[in-house]
Amino acid sequence: MSKNEILIRATHKRLLELFVPTSDKVAFGREEYWHSFAAEAAAGQSFRGDCDDFMLTACDALRAAGVAPADMWLCAVKTASGEGHAVLVAEGWLVDNLESAIWPSNSVAYQWVKAMQASTPGTWMVCVDHRPPA
Repeated sequence: MSKNEILIRATHKRLLELFVPTSDKVAFGREEYWHSFAAEAAAGQSFRGDCDDFMLTACDALRAAGVAPADMWLCAVKTASGEGHAVLVAEGWLVDNLESAIWPSNSVAYQWVKAMQASTPGTWMVCVDHRPPA
């Protein structure tokens, strides 16, 4: 196990312990709102949000811990039931609020829709053949 894999696993576990799944409507009074709670998580405070908030928080927490933004992807996927969902891929590992552990991103049954590298915010790319970013 690499140093960063250990870091990604530990960060995912810690964030899951702090995360309280809550719709944006309840948490922010809006239908859709993306927010990182990395500062709250770093202080050990629980945070409320949905999958995109968890994804952003994980990305910022891992970046602060030393994972390169070029090695992280913010991804829009569809679950097996067809529901839209947001996940982070960090160094090929799926960091997902619906999963209790990290998994290789190519081993999950998601339909990959689009992805944005954390080092190039605002630039979404369509996932070819619905595969995760490499």
